[in-house]
Amino acid sequence: MQHGTKQRDRGGRPRKFDEEEALEKMQRQLWTTGLSGVSVDGIARSAGLNRPSLAAAFGGKNAIYAQAAARFARTMTNGLAERSMTTISR
Repeated sequence: MQHGTKQRDRGGRPRKFDEEEALEKMQRQLWTTGLSGVSVDGIARSAGLNRPSLAAAFGGKNAIYAQAAARFARTMTNGLAERSMTTISR
């Protein structure tokens, strides 16, 4: 029995893009056009990705929207926390 030389735990090639940067671009696109106003191809173009890379990294359109919304919530929470700390230290 021959064993393959490929590592089985890798799960594909390493990504050649910054996921957070791509998500930021997709978030901007979604907020501008709305979920119903943009296609998956449009979302992919806004992030500079091809459709298979987009799907592999982020999932479908609804999953991308959910991730963009979660990113927005984190940004707002962090911003409010920073403001609170600034106000308290004054």
